[in-house]
Amino acid sequence: MVVMELAIEYIRKLDNDIIDLGSFKNKFFVLTANGDVYRFDGKDFKRVIVSKLKGTVTQHSWNIPHMIGSTSVVGNSTIIQLIDLRSQKASLLEANDKVAGVLTTSKGLIYWGGGIIEGYLGHTMSMMRKST
Repeated sequence: MVVMELAIEYIRKLDNDIIDLGSFKNKFFVLTANGDVYRFDGKDFKRVIVSKLKGTVTQHSWNIPHMIGSTSVVGNSTIIQLIDLRSQKASLLEANDKVAGVLTTSKGLIYWGGGIIEGYLGHTMSMMRKST
């Protein structure tokens, strides 16, 4: 109970809105509205990912515990960020159009627009784009 109270106290001190909470390998993670990720391990609460997004998170996917995908819209483009909590690395991709949705998988992130899969940002942090 004390650990949860401590985590809540840390979360209240964040300057940013929280959009999702998750856990991975007995650690508690917080995703904020600007795309930063914080980790709480029972003792320490610290930011482990500084977001590379250029704006507020407009969509996110965190259905796989170690992979977080998020997007932000900049003009007519969408910036896509993929975070791997195992390595605590973030990768960034700029799509030249609006992205209608994102879905994390165990190996990366799929994104689509207009109902068609447009591309994949992979676990190796490289991007493959499907031609339509």
